[in-house]
Amino acid sequence: EIETQSSQTTSLKNSLSTVQAMGSNPWFDGSLETYSENQQISGSRAVVVSSQKRSGTKSLRVSRGAGEGGNSDKTIGKWIALRENAVFR
Repeated sequence: EIETQSSQTTSLKNSLSTVQAMGSNPWFDGSLETYSENQQISGSRAVVVSSQKRSGTKSLRVSRGAGEGGNSDKTIGKWIALRENAVFR
C-alpha cells in the first residue's frame, strides 16, 4: 500500500509539473510585423529582418554562431509542454 501511494504521489507531481509548464501557444508571437528591423529575439542569433521573407513584410532570421557546425539547435522563447495530438495554427 505504501508503494502504491508513493507511485501515485510521483505521478501527481509529474502531472502538476506538466500543467504548470503548459502554454496556450507554442510560438513566441503570432506575427513579426510589429517588431523593429534588426530587433533581436532570445539572444543575438534570432533577428527580425525585412530583407528575407516569404509572406508579410518581415521574418525571423536565425543563424549559427562562430565555430558552430552541423546541426545547431536554438531555443527561441520559453520551454513549454505541448499537449499530445495538439494542433496549432
